[in-house]
Amino acid sequence: MLLSIIVATKGRTIEIADLLESIRFQNPELIEIIIVDQNVSDALSVVIKNYNGDFQINHIKTEARGASNARNVGILHSQGQYLCFPDDDCKFMDNTIDIALEKVEQHDVVFGKCVDEYGEDSVIAFAKGEHKLTLQFHENMFVEATMFTKRQIMLDYKYDETLGVGTFHGAEEAYDLVLRLLNDGKDLVYSDKIIFYHPNKILNHSSESEVRRVFSYRCGFAKLCFKHKFYKKYLSRVLFVLVGLPFFLLTNRKKCRYYFAELLGLISGAVIR
Repeated sequence: MLLSIIVATKGRTIEIADLLESIRFQNPELIEIIIVDQNVSDALSVVIKNYNGDFQINHIKTEARGASNARNVGILHSQGQYLCFPDDDCKFMDNTIDIALEKVEQHDVVFGKCVDEYGEDSVIAFAKGEHKLTLQFHENMFVEATMFTKRQIMLDYKYDETLGVGTFHGAEEAYDLVLRLLNDGKDLVYSDKIIFYHPNKILNHSSESEVRRVFSYRCGFAKLCFKHKFYKKYLSRVLFVLVGLPFFLLTNRKKCRYYFAELLGLISGAVIR
């Protein structure tokens, strides 16, 4: 087996079908799909059944909490020489896998970029071209959903299961992994030729879900900063929010609630580690 595609999922069925459809004609004999299913129901079983004849699918039901935990479960069950970890609402482009596998043969880890339905950068504003990641030079060059890596790398490092969606510290598991790899001298590369579709989140900084999300994400950010001694980075964000809060208190009460939740997340994530 050449490539294991590990998908941690909860609460999505249509998106999983779209993801599987995007892989359907990409050298299926060389690919295994590992779906780590954190749903209580068996709704995904019907979706997966439609693709069982197209490629090897290992459907693992787990009660493990958190995306990082689920991905680690997938790593232990993988058989591929290389691994990748698309989000459960991602899709592969026609040549994503071919380009990525050619790159990852030469490096320990490669990252690509995400685009929306219009072909514009999604999730973050990505760097242009191809670059080697370093401890000083890595911003806008990695999103976990675009990562391809050698299996042994992930067996050695794994995800920090206290970080990421589904935990109190609900983000930054990829950043933590990147920092640990770079600190150990691993070879990480970004290429904007490796492209995934990923929907853009429409942000208005006022919905209940966004308020909850920013609290959780900033808890993760705070834990990451203290774990890796990014004290300046942490204090800069706290200062930014503190300066912005009075402005939004006067001009936009809904956004004020969002940034107050962010401040609470920054404090809570630093206190509860």
